Amino acid sequence: MTAGDMIEPVPVAETGTGSRRPIIVTGCPRSGTTFVGKVIGQSPEVFYIYEPFNDEAPHHLSLPERFIALDSENGAAHRAAIDELMALGRPVTRWGKALRGAVECRAGEPDLAGRLAARALAYRRESFGKAKRVCIKDPLAFFAAEWLADTYDSQVVVMLRHPGGVISSYLALDWPSEMRAIAGCDIPIADRELAREVADFRPDDHSALDGLLLQWRLFTRATLELKQRRPDWIFLVHDRLCLEPERYMRDVFARLDLSFSDEIAGRLRRDTTASAPSAGEHVQHRHSRDSRALVEEWRERLDRAVADRIMRETGELWEEALAAL
Repeated sequence: MTAGDMIEPVPVAETGTGSRRPIIVTGCPRSGTTFVGKVIGQSPEVFYIYEPFNDEAPHHLSLPERFIALDSENGAAHRAAIDELMALGRPVTRWGKALRGAVECRAGEPDLAGRLAARALAYRRESFGKAKRVCIKDPLAFFAAEWLADTYDSQVVVMLRHPGGVISSYLALDWPSEMRAIAGCDIPIADRELAREVADFRPDDHSALDGLLLQWRLFTRATLELKQRRPDWIFLVHDRLCLEPERYMRDVFARLDLSFSDEIAGRLRRDTTASAPSAGEHVQHRHSRDSRALVEEWRERLDRAVADRIMRETGELWEEALAAL
């Protein structure tokens, strides 16, 4: 099976039904979480929060480690701060936080929710008062997603992407893998052999490609395990989305009980049919491009030997993922 072997989406409705459940968008880094999160964030029904788990993001939670696996035991220590983020879905709370955050910006550093609310009031005034639910987009929340779902009755969107696309993106940006942060952590994955491989991995003893291959396998295997445990979650393959972005995003909006307006549809069409970037150009968060061309772009960016190794070590798992999702 290939990304082009389309799975028929469920027929969708054009309007939402008024849900106030939080939304979590997560998945392996460089799998399209930002694109999907931003499209969802265009809805006036949503208060969009960008990567609060990411210690490299401008506004983030104080957490002891990247990719923290929150659960019933360690989640309590961070519950109060995350409660405040989730409360930003309520207009009254959001206005209070925004006004307090604006005042505290002058006198000192406001809390995270206050900073986010004040910033949204300044830059998204038109939709600030309309939002009735939170959307948190963050690949670093991947291993915390089940706790977030259970604790806050969140709806979760999990992204998956072809290994060539993920790895070529990392290499083009000259980013190291996340294995330095992940190795040695207690990662909740049932595949014991893979778990041991992750725990024993020492980035200094391996190449960048070694780390990226292991990272992709870890997130993909964990995604398949989530699919079994959480069949009600939305699992979205980036490569399929790129081929028919409007069709798949309409389905996502319907399942999230969000209205898919003509304005959102029009912007999505413009952003996914734009001219592709010039040869060799790769920008971290550029989303206005020919999405269909993006599916196979990794083949042009990668050295043939690197591409062959990626497919040799991940091809079987990729096929398994496509069949499952």
